[in-house]
Amino acid sequence: MYNNIYLDNTSIKGGDGMANKLKQFREGRNMTVSDFAKEIGMSPYVCYKVESGERTASKLFMLKMKKRFPEIDLDYIFFDI
Repeated sequence: MYNNIYLDNTSIKGGDGMANKLKQFREGRNMTVSDFAKEIGMSPYVCYKVESGERTASKLFMLKMKKRFPEIDLDYIFFDI
């Protein structure tokens, strides 16, 4: 379920294009970082840091994204698959 994402303390470092893909996804829905953060239940600070590539996306971050946006392809955004 949810692309084999498990709730533990592991974080996933996205590929080189991860930040850009995440930003494109968010902007494609006409959302600010704050809007996106509110939608997935994370802080704007965390969302900004993940999107900018300054912080890795936790599995919880990805799970919340998938729960709110079931159409999202986490493999494409975070793993360059």
